[in-house]
Amino acid sequence: MKLPQGAATYIALVADGTGGLLVGSDRLMRITHGSGEIIDGAPRHVECAYRDPSGVIWLGGRNGLCMSRARASFPLFLPHGLDPLAHNVQAITMDRAGALWVSFVNSGVFSVESRYVVALRECRELPQVPAITELTDSAGRIWFGYTANRIALLDGTRISMFGLSDGLDIGNVISIYGP
Repeated sequence: MKLPQGAATYIALVADGTGGLLVGSDRLMRITHGSGEIIDGAPRHVECAYRDPSGVIWLGGRNGLCMSRARASFPLFLPHGLDPLAHNVQAITMDRAGALWVSFVNSGVFSVESRYVVALRECRELPQVPAITELTDSAGRIWFGYTANRIALLDGTRISMFGLSDGLDIGNVISIYGP
C-alpha cells in the first residue's frame, strides 16, 4: 500500500468507523482497502485525532479543533484566551459525562463542556502545561501524560499526581494504554 503523495509526516491516526483509517498530516487522508485518498475540504495540518465513544471523530491541529461526522467537518471556534498563533491541539479524550478534554499546546488542558459550542473550563489542579497524551480508562478515570516524569489521574473530582518520587522515571510520558 502506498500513502498519497504530498504529506511529509504522518502524525495522527484514527479508525473512521467504516473500516477505514484517517491519517492526519498536512492534508487529511483516508486509507481503505489498501489505497489512500486525500479528503478534499477536510481540515489541514491535523496533528491529533480522537474517536469518541459515540463514533464522532475529533480532529485537532494548527487550526484548532473540529468535529467530523458523516464525512463532513465542523470547525469549533477557539475559546477566548488561547493564543491564536500557538493553539495546536496536542491530545483529546472524552469523559463518561460526554465532556471533551483537550490539551492545547502553550495553553494547557481544558474541558469542552458542550459538543457544539466550545466553552472551556480550566482545571487549575492539573499542571498548567499541555498534556502530551490523554486516556479515559474503562473505569471512567482520565489519565494525563506530561513532560518530566509526570502523570495526572482525574477520578471524578479527585486529582492524583505521580512523578519521580513515585518511581516514574521515563522522561516525557508520550503514550498511555489501558482498558
